[in-house]
Amino acid sequence: MGVWNTEIKGNDTTLDIYSNFFDKYNNGGNQVWVSNEIKAEFEDYFSDSDDRNNSLFGLALAQWETKSLEPEIYKTVKEIIENGTDLDLWKELGADKKTLNDRKSELENFLKLISTEKPKAKRRVRPKFEFTTNELVKIRTIDGTKEFRVNEEFTNGKYIHTSGIMEWSSVVELE
Repeated sequence: MGVWNTEIKGNDTTLDIYSNFFDKYNNGGNQVWVSNEIKAEFEDYFSDSDDRNNSLFGLALAQWETKSLEPEIYKTVKEIIENGTDLDLWKELGADKKTLNDRKSELENFLKLISTEKPKAKRRVRPKFEFTTNELVKIRTIDGTKEFRVNEEFTNGKYIHTSGIMEWSSVVELE
């Protein structure tokens, strides 16, 4: 569990769950499908004693923001906070009194937040689409009638494929 601070989203686990939820949601997935995908994709997080609480907090926050908080997730999160399970874990990991008090306050505020219905669901943010091509090879025949090119293509910075094309020209360019 990578922790930066006592805030609900102040650790790697919660942010992984929360960010992945919104990646799928913003790409058009409905809340139920997205939640099920997150539970399956991060099954190890949800079953790990160190990561379980933060995984549930991340999912609960994302569901609350999209007006889809599952009663079972809410109930489990509420029990974790009210029973002090999360604070016990922080103690085991070596947190001092000030840190535990700060975390307790964050947890209480978080529970208050998700205990009230959010007026409007968080709007989807359209994902940016950026297509880029890198020309790797460009060879032209001596007479200028044919050209061979090899390109790499990327979408949003992720490699898609490498393609090659041979083109014939009916007009010869004179130099």
